[in-house]
Amino acid sequence: MDEASHLLHDGERLLDEAPVWAGQRSGAYHALGRACLLLGRLDDAQRFGNLAIAAAPWNLGTTAHALQLLGDVATHPERFDAGGGESRYREALALAEPRGMRPLVAHCHLGLGELYRRTDKREQAQCTSPPRRRCTARWA
Repeated sequence: MDEASHLLHDGERLLDEAPVWAGQRSGAYHALGRACLLLGRLDDAQRFGNLAIAAAPWNLGTTAHALQLLGDVATHPERFDAGGGESRYREALALAEPRGMRPLVAHCHLGLGELYRRTDKREQAQCTSPPRRRCTARWA
């Protein structure tokens, strides 16, 4: 954990010093945020998710990934915010679906299904797809 934290700090420092294109910076912030989430550093994960969006708001694919990360942070057991998580997952879906980002769409549906299961919304947990499409997934 100590070594991973040290490497994250070095990565952030190098990223801030490097002359990189905004789209690359946004993706790197997302990767650092994902690593922070795995380490349980929720404040840092949220900060990096927000930085990823701010670095390249026009890069809607990276923004979708960052929103899904922020949904994961909001629904983490140590910081459970059902409303915040749901809105972030829905925002990510709105960007990912029209771009054919199927793995990200699946992760967002999984996050929504888990969120609904934890909030005893079993019927919603059964299918998180919009009603216009037939959903065969069963999350609960």
